[in-house]
Amino acid sequence: MVTLQNRLQVLECQQSQQGSLEEMHGEQDAGQVQDLETKIKGITWLSKIYCVMTCSNVCLQLETLKHKGKSLVQPQQWEK
Repeated sequence: MVTLQNRLQVLECQQSQQGSLEEMHGEQDAGQVQDLETKIKGITWLSKIYCVMTCSNVCLQLETLKHKGKSLVQPQQWEK
C-alpha cells in the first residue's frame, strides 16, 4: 500500500532525476529549450515508473539530500 510518505519520497526522487536531466542538457542552445521542455515532459512519465521501481530508501535519502541543495538555488522549477 502506498502511503503519503512513500509518495513524497517518490516525488523527491523524480525531482532529483529531472534535475539530473537538466544538467545533462545544460549546454543546449536557448532556441532548443522549448523543444527540450517537451521532451522532458515525455520523460517525466517514464521517470515516474522508473522511480517507483528503482528508488530504495537509501537511494531516496541520498537523492533527497542532493535535491535539497538544488532546490535552494532553483525553487519550484518543476512545478510548471
